[in-house]
Amino acid sequence: MQVELSSQADLERWCDRIRPGPSGPSLFVEDLSLLDARSMSMSIEASWFQPSILSKAAPHLQSFSGLRALRIMGWDTVTVPTSLMLDRFGPLPENVTRLTLKRMFIRPSALVTFVSHFPRLHYLFISTLMRPGKGDGVSDLHHESHGRTVPTHPRGEFTASKVERFSEPEKVFRGIALLEPRFRRIVVKYLGYDLWRLFWPVVEACAESLEELEIVANSLGERTHLDP
Repeated sequence: MQVELSSQADLERWCDRIRPGPSGPSLFVEDLSLLDARSMSMSIEASWFQPSILSKAAPHLQSFSGLRALRIMGWDTVTVPTSLMLDRFGPLPENVTRLTLKRMFIRPSALVTFVSHFPRLHYLFISTLMRPGKGDGVSDLHHESHGRTVPTHPRGEFTASKVERFSEPEKVFRGIALLEPRFRRIVVKYLGYDLWRLFWPVVEACAESLEELEIVANSLGERTHLDP
């Protein structure tokens, strides 16, 4: 079963009408989308994610014990830090195999911290990542700080889309390169060939596991498909 919550009203209706726990339908939800359509404006004030709302919804979110796919769009990590979001999700990240993050305001270090809490990922998709504020710094990325107990097999696919809209893309890719296990397939979309150095750390990190590399270059409008 798939559930899409695209506004505060949607989430509040779910919380009011659906009883959390194994006796309700939450157990059968395998695909959950938390979306904010207003984030299309890329305004930092657009997100409806708020600590008070998520606190109320936490028992309901954690009732999705069968969750396998999670999509988040419009999350501003200044308003809701990654630690708070992970706390509200509880044990759910342990079972999620597909994670999609779009139109988010997040620092590269916070992105890696968040993704590292999903140890069974087979598919990671990121698109349009903006830094939350102009004056804030970005922490150095260290492999030791993101260590997790993970399966021994490689991940499936990593896709980065609309890379030209990333804030500090080199730090985003350098952080993704720290993740374990490695990816079998990497897809990078809307990136000029002259900027290949941005995502190359991920390719190098996945050298032993990588089976397929696909680059869709915006500048030339061409697609390159490589089988290492």
